[in-house]
Amino acid sequence: MPLPGGRPRNRLVACGLEADWERTLTALTAAQTELDRCGAARSTTLTDEQRAAILALGEDLDQVWTAPSTTDRDRQQLLRTLLDEVNITVHRDHIASRVDLASVFRRGCHTPSVISVQMRRGAPD
Repeated sequence: MPLPGGRPRNRLVACGLEADWERTLTALTAAQTELDRCGAARSTTLTDEQRAAILALGEDLDQVWTAPSTTDRDRQQLLRTLLDEVNITVHRDHIASRVDLASVFRRGCHTPSVISVQMRRGAPD
């Protein structure tokens, strides 16, 4: 035997869940519409002129890296595009501590030599 008032409570819960569902569907539709709009606004193919300009800049990476219009974020993205991994080896000794950096580029080429950077000695504790 159902409790008195059981059915109205169930209907209120169902109405609340349905309202939440509708709000979620509306938000999902809005997000999908915005994603489609952003995707359409972004050009996915390069023109021949753009491709030639990028290839020319690739020939002089120093020019791109040091250009006043290149931000630190641009440099970071450029490194992510070029490098697959960077191997870091820390050598700690009492006389001359150093860090060795070896880069692995996306095409599988390793740097011809390891870059060694002297570590500064920290202040004593």
